[in-house]
Order: sequence, then structure tokens, then C-alpha cells
Amino acid sequence: MKDKEKRILLSAIELFSKNGYGNTTTASIAEKANVGSGTLFIYFPTKLDLFHQALLYANKDFIDYVKDLNEKKDFKRGMIEVWDRMVDYALMKPYEYSFIVQSKESALVNEDFEEELFNQGKFFSNVYNKFQSKGEVKEPFELFSIF
Repeated sequence: MKDKEKRILLSAIELFSKNGYGNTTTASIAEKANVGSGTLFIYFPTKLDLFHQALLYANKDFIDYVKDLNEKKDFKRGMIEVWDRMVDYALMKPYEYSFIVQSKESALVNEDFEEELFNQGKFFSNVYNKFQSKGEVKEPFELFSIF
């Protein structure tokens, strides 16, 4: 990923998080990223495309941070570590975390895109299924993941 593209994504994440999608202009994102509006549209043809790519970028960053667990053998301790890492991430990167939480329930996230986000976090369902098959957890993953 090029430096300009990353600056645009991080600027979009911050502004979408602070102001929401409707109150954020591509011009304000370009200005914050210190690029021209034309440059922004080279990387992201539409504002919606930028929103989706920013959400994928932030979600992947979040998942990569959270899934780097030390505890891999005990489900309960592993979940405590996941929780701790989620809190750490939210404190370290408040705009990214806020953007993820706000955006996942947005009308801008259709079913296909929701599946793409879920696939980024497939690691968690695979680990969960492993422990469920051992009988350490009983709830279906969909119910558990809500909590």
C-alpha cells in the first residue's frame, strides 16, 4: 500500500468516526490526508468505495492486533486475553475502534460486504469451533460473538 493511500484511509477513518459518513466530504478527507481531491479519486473512485476500503483496513488492523494471542490452549483465558486486547486497541486507536463499531451497523454495509468483514475475522470462528468441539463452550458462535 502506498503512503498516500494509507494517509487517505487513516484520514477517512478519523473523519468518518468524528463526523459520520454524511457529514464528511471527500474534500475534507483529501485536505486532512494532504493530497489533492483528484489524487483521492485515483485510489477510491467514490466516497462509498473509500468508506468500504477504510472499514476493511480498520477491521483488519483490529483483528490482526486482537488475534495475536499468547494463550491458545485454554478457552477462558484466551477470551480474557481477547477482551484485554480489544480494550487496549480501543485505547490506542480510538478513531479506528469507534469507526468499526459505528460502521458495522450502518446501512452502507450490505450483506455481501458484511460477509467480507466476517471473513477477515474467520480466525475467531475457527478457534471457537475448535473449543466447541471439545465441549468447552456450548453456545453457537453467532450468539457468542454478539457478546
